Amino acid sequence: LLTKKENNMTLEKLQRVVIRQTLLDRVVKRCSLILVQLNGEMVVPALRSDETRKVCGDIGVTEPKGQYKRGAVYAYLRNSVIAFPALLFLSYQAWKVEEFGFALFFAGAGLLYVILSILRWFRFGYKYDDRVVSIKIGRLDERVFIIDFLKCQAVTVSQSWIEKKLGLASVRLHFVMKTLVIKGIAINEACAIRAQALDEVQNSKRWF
Repeated sequence: LLTKKENNMTLEKLQRVVIRQTLLDRVVKRCSLILVQLNGEMVVPALRSDETRKVCGDIGVTEPKGQYKRGAVYAYLRNSVIAFPALLFLSYQAWKVEEFGFALFFAGAGLLYVILSILRWFRFGYKYDDRVVSIKIGRLDERVFIIDFLKCQAVTVSQSWIEKKLGLASVRLHFVMKTLVIKGIAINEACAIRAQALDEVQNSKRWF
């Protein structure tokens, strides 16, 4: 309040744009815009959606058009396949020795784990065009990452043995100080994202 600061950033140093919206922000229909560079970040708080779009347009980082897509829900439930039966087994063992409090605790923990995994899948989304990728993650604290493919340092497409059977794959996009993962998408889609990122880096004359 007593000290006024003005921060400036050149667009060449901009690595990514993050739109953050907490649960309270969604109630008041506001969000924060985070501009990330190599040595720090600038935060513009309490923006309306139209103000956010205007600022992103002014700096030349626009969100790709279209609806967000999700990967297969399996990618977010695969850990539950191990955790849920284990917690149910502990609940059953506690019930057998008449430790009903522990039985309810383990059963509730298993159910909560599955519900949170489903919510994680429901809140995730991705979309991209020929220049920019946008990835939405988070449940109560939602973050939308908007990144130029040119800022990509490496792209990894991986498949577990189950994903090979299902024709799915995961894509890891490695950026400066951040790795974003798109899980459970079709292998053709994963290869298309990788090709788009590599094509943008190879053909563009821009560099950072």
